[in-house]
Amino acid sequence: MAKMVYAEKMCAMAAVGVLAALVGSTGVAQDRPMQDARRVRPVKQAQLLELAPLPELVLLPEPVPLPLQVRLAADQAPPPQQAEPPQQAPVLELTPPPRQDRPLRAAWLSELAPVSEWTPPPEQAPLRQKAQLREQTLIPEQAQPVIAIFESTDFPPANPSISIKDHPAVGAYFGKAIQVCAAGVAPSACAGGQQAGVLFMNPVLTGDGLLIADDSLTLLGAPYGPHACAHGSWVPTSATEFTAEYTFITSTFPPATGTISGLRARWVAQVLDANTLVGWVNAYFLSSSPVTWTPLAADQFPAFPPEAAGFVTAPNGFVKDPSTCMTAGCPQVFKFTLKRITR
Repeated sequence: MAKMVYAEKMCAMAAVGVLAALVGSTGVAQDRPMQDARRVRPVKQAQLLELAPLPELVLLPEPVPLPLQVRLAADQAPPPQQAEPPQQAPVLELTPPPRQDRPLRAAWLSELAPVSEWTPPPEQAPLRQKAQLREQTLIPEQAQPVIAIFESTDFPPANPSISIKDHPAVGAYFGKAIQVCAAGVAPSACAGGQQAGVLFMNPVLTGDGLLIADDSLTLLGAPYGPHACAHGSWVPTSATEFTAEYTFITSTFPPATGTISGLRARWVAQVLDANTLVGWVNAYFLSSSPVTWTPLAADQFPAFPPEAAGFVTAPNGFVKDPSTCMTAGCPQVFKFTLKRITR
């Protein structure tokens, strides 16, 4: 009995030893591969990074749809809108009633059609006939401006042998003009009961015989201003002397609707030195001219109004002493001194 118990104890102890040996070898075996794996993993990862090619195309996630593209659920979808029926455009009446057609058509033609191509409606035909009859029956002598006729030799003729471009008067000037009153007439009633005039002048005499001038009366009121710029011409009468003619437009005084007036002036002047001009001015105030519209056919041009003949017709003679001409139509007399505008 004692031997059998001892043998069982020995067998049990042997079994425990074998089991302990097996457990120890398994732990050692498992610990070694983990340590080797820790050593090898960094090397393998480095080799993989060097050998693995980078992807050429990187796919991005699909874009998020816009709010208008998001499909709503059936219970959240708005109710469908019913399409409105298209509105019909109003039909324009191409033919207006007779009461509206006449003034609208006349206004449209007067703004868009050239004057020479405009054909008046039949109801205006009598107006054209009356205008033509008036032009035919108007006596030109009665429409001429009142200009005094007197004998005078103070206006010298042009000298064609003198070169205009080489004349010493060519240039731009600025100066002063003062009205000359008749003997025994006070300056407060120098001419026509008006105060004697004084003004600054700013004329230009070109080398091809043109004269362009302005003066300080342009900035003043009636009866001498305001007025437009003066345009005219000049001619030499000697190596140092010259005469000039020019006109400008003024308002009618006293004011009259639908009319314009003007002034015709002429000079007798001389070159005093290289930079100075002196001379006289005769100023004729012209009668008013109507500014009216008349119908024209395709082959017609406006008739020159006889009332405006004074703009293009030279007066007679020249006045230096207003005491020698004191009747209706005599000019106002001025004396001036001009200085050349130098550089």
